[in-house]
Amino acid sequence: MLKNLKAMLIQAQLNNDANSNSSQQNLDQTLQAINGQQLLNKSDPQQQMQSLFLNIPVQVGETVGNLKVHINGKKDGKKIDWENCTLAFYIETKKMGDTGIILSASERNLTVTVKNDHPQFKAQMEPLVNKYKERLKDVGYHVKSINFSKLNIEQK
Repeated sequence: MLKNLKAMLIQAQLNNDANSNSSQQNLDQTLQAINGQQLLNKSDPQQQMQSLFLNIPVQVGETVGNLKVHINGKKDGKKIDWENCTLAFYIETKKMGDTGIILSASERNLTVTVKNDHPQFKAQMEPLVNKYKERLKDVGYHVKSINFSKLNIEQK
């Protein structure tokens, strides 16, 4: 039987009586976040667009951070049309600061925008972005452009 993430977390919570109080709190917090996301992402059969908001815990160095993901696209039955959608990612890191990544797909043509305020960000990330550009081709996307910009625009 295939278990989803929520079922696995509930099972871990039930089996976690002997573990520390902080790990129990982390499990409770993660389950509450998933429940909230399920309510927020409840689909409306009348709408043609689907939006999903996710908070995914990720390991960044030695700390656990939150990767915020927003997916917006046309409904294709019970799925989102992956050839025509927008994905936005946001993560806070200690070394580079806050980073936003926006992927916009239109007929499998992809535009990538990476936003960060660190002065060395573009120079350090360009080789990594170009590496993943090749991987995106392997899964059927054609990368039209890659743009770097400031995350926070200074107002005068």
